[in-house]
Amino acid sequence: MMMMMMMMMVGVQALVSAGVCFASVLCPRVEGEKKAAQRGMLVNLKWGDYVEAAYPYMERDRWVMNAAFLAGGLSGGVCGYFRAKGTAYVPAWFLIVCGESSWGCALGMLSAFSVPFVVAYARNLHHKIMSN
Repeated sequence: MMMMMMMMMVGVQALVSAGVCFASVLCPRVEGEKKAAQRGMLVNLKWGDYVEAAYPYMERDRWVMNAAFLAGGLSGGVCGYFRAKGTAYVPAWFLIVCGESSWGCALGMLSAFSVPFVVAYARNLHHKIMSN
């Protein structure tokens, strides 16, 4: 049971990375960042786990890193509350379809994706405004 929970968390954590990367796709800070972020986001959404894609974006901004940590904890709490169990290294939609608690998986994924996305997007937009 605990192993299944841990595997579900690995799958959800890929969405934390996807949220950070998606913010850099929509609002890149520097030229050329969009393509790298898009690749990381697509790998996370299609194949399940490439959290390393978000590291460059998290390391340059403390707010984004803290939002990623917060989202990981929040999504873990949501998955634990709903007893959402699944497996890791699968596409994101697969966890919703084949997990034991579809609503729990979906809410955990939403919290994992949305928190770092909103913070990273706001920080990227702030950086663009301040640099102009």
